[in-house]
Amino acid sequence: AVRSWCSRRAAMGHGGRKIVSMGATRRIYINDAQMNANFCDNRISNTKYTALNFLPKNLTEQFSRNMNRYFLLIGLLQLIQEITPTNPLTTIGPLIVIFAITATKEWIDHVHRARADKVANERKFTVLKRSSDDFGSTASVSIVRKEILSQNIRPGDILVLEDNEELPCDVCVLATADGTGICYTETANLDGESDLKPRYAPPATKTFTEANLLDFKGVIECAHPNPEIYVFDSKMLMAQDPAAATVILTYQNTLLQATHVRSSTAVYGVAVYTGNETKFGMNKREPPNKMTRTDVLVDRITAGIFAFQLFLVVVFGVWGSILKDSFRNRAWYVAYSDDESWFQPLVIPLRFLLLNSTMIPISLKVTMDVAKLLYARFVEWDSALVDKQHGGGPIARNTGIGEDLGQIEYIFTDKTGTLTENKMLFKKCSINGVVYGVDGSGKHVREDRTLSRAAHGGNDAAALFLRALALNNSLVPIEDDEAEREGAPEYRATSPDENALMEFAAAHGVFLARRAQHSAVLCVRNSGGSAASADAPFVEEEFNLLHVLAFNSDRKRMSVLVQRPGDPRVLVIVKGADDVLFERLRAGQDDIVRATAIHIEQFASTGLRALAVAYRWLDADEYAAWARDLAAAEANLAQRQTLVEACEERVESNLVLLGATAIEDQLQPGVPATIATLREAGIRFWMLTGDKYSTALEIATACPPRP
Repeated sequence: AVRSWCSRRAAMGHGGRKIVSMGATRRIYINDAQMNANFCDNRISNTKYTALNFLPKNLTEQFSRNMNRYFLLIGLLQLIQEITPTNPLTTIGPLIVIFAITATKEWIDHVHRARADKVANERKFTVLKRSSDDFGSTASVSIVRKEILSQNIRPGDILVLEDNEELPCDVCVLATADGTGICYTETANLDGESDLKPRYAPPATKTFTEANLLDFKGVIECAHPNPEIYVFDSKMLMAQDPAAATVILTYQNTLLQATHVRSSTAVYGVAVYTGNETKFGMNKREPPNKMTRTDVLVDRITAGIFAFQLFLVVVFGVWGSILKDSFRNRAWYVAYSDDESWFQPLVIPLRFLLLNSTMIPISLKVTMDVAKLLYARFVEWDSALVDKQHGGGPIARNTGIGEDLGQIEYIFTDKTGTLTENKMLFKKCSINGVVYGVDGSGKHVREDRTLSRAAHGGNDAAALFLRALALNNSLVPIEDDEAEREGAPEYRATSPDENALMEFAAAHGVFLARRAQHSAVLCVRNSGGSAASADAPFVEEEFNLLHVLAFNSDRKRMSVLVQRPGDPRVLVIVKGADDVLFERLRAGQDDIVRATAIHIEQFASTGLRALAVAYRWLDADEYAAWARDLAAAEANLAQRQTLVEACEERVESNLVLLGATAIEDQLQPGVPATIATLREAGIRFWMLTGDKYSTALEIATACPPRP
């Protein structure tokens, strides 16, 4: 678990000063180190011990186990000369060795974590600073990119993040080097998703140069540190003045610690949360004292044997005390004492306990600890476990739980990108109750010219369907500096699904040519109202991109609101899971809904991923009222999420169904055989997926049954 310097001091700031929480939010002053002095630095620690608390904490953990408590009790009883038949060193000595071996093993794990922390804390990152001449003259002040250690980053610092760089802390994006204000992040370290996610700089700062950024004295008002990685209900004042202009910030303006910048030019961002106060750090917890199933079993057996020993002590010890006077002269070797002290009746029972202490061998604990340590090293040294593609091998973060690898009963796995190749191929679609891509010739849907003829020959539903796919996405075309490209450009994609949808639309004469933060330009093949021809020229259609309502696992849908210049109406395009969209449809579409539902079930039964597409029109007054409500909701920091969700629900209702898409994501090579082997070993295998049940069932049937 990540533990920063500040977290170990329980809300103590730099220099040990206590941070006082004022209200529900806190303020980060950009480029003002003095105002941010009470916030913690960015030092992290994955260790559960320190040099001072290692011995008492480790001993406390070791004495939490019944076996260690048992041997400590036996060792203490052996110190009483009157009751012990053996030398106390026979127990105390091995017990010290056991504790020393376990403590050494824990210390080795601690050292490995500390070294990894040192590497992370001493990574170098670039921040923007001002420099002056040696005489402090302001006339020669210049902007410099200065490298500092990760642990020295403080809230309010402006970082320069290059492509593929890992985030050292939580950052609010202010600008990008290309001026678009758009960058991409890979969040696999946070949520396991390898798909790229777009992040945006606020329009007010997205074109700032480095000089503008260093002159900027804005203030970010945000929530106190919290673990919600998809929530950043904040606002930014454009100056240190309560009357300054306000910019609304959301989680789409943030890059979080442990994520990576991908497919982006240089990104400029201000540090917001540092150290253990980051979203990543707040989701961590102190490393628990882990016990394997073997340890738990040994602990229970120890308790059971001890209970049996107590039974023997009570029965035979009491009997021995009763017969003591009768056997005093004959059993001289027992060395009965003539002392009549109060504790004399306990002597014989306690002797029975010590004589039976070998029922729990003290060597068992030593053997187990040494075996665990060697087992962990054997796993690390196993050349068969080395990833030949990336060169990395297994690392034993905890050497005490290795044997649990052989006792796994359940495996839970994601589907997309884990079992499948995450290479999407558009296979079929249903538009207005008609399926394309499954004609008698067996043509692929991209080669099915029936759809092209329909879309460019007067079929409004097909034409709108292709435009909906080309507009409702987060793709950004990559500009080609060389000769003008024929057809669709390449795209920066947040997921292979969106690339597959765009490739399909482009194959039928509609693709996204250019995109900015608030506009999009489509290229549409101009067929003059007749059937589409591959030689027909393209014409551009410009759209104002008014709002993007992003997809997440709760909403299960994505929407865009677009408007053609000169047209007062606003088009709302929604794509998402069929069960989510169907309950938001306008009444009176029973026939198309029934037909589309049948098609989606057919797609899913063949292992294809289905996605429904719908739309609605808003008149100018209706959109204006909704936009005002959304702006008010975003400005409300206390209830932003609830109010924004209500606005999203309102605009994503009363929809008209267009159709559905079907995308194939094939299993990776070797997955069926691997699953079959795991099942043969008695391991229950569960696949977690957001796809339909029939899609998951098709994946299961693709794997060979257990023999």
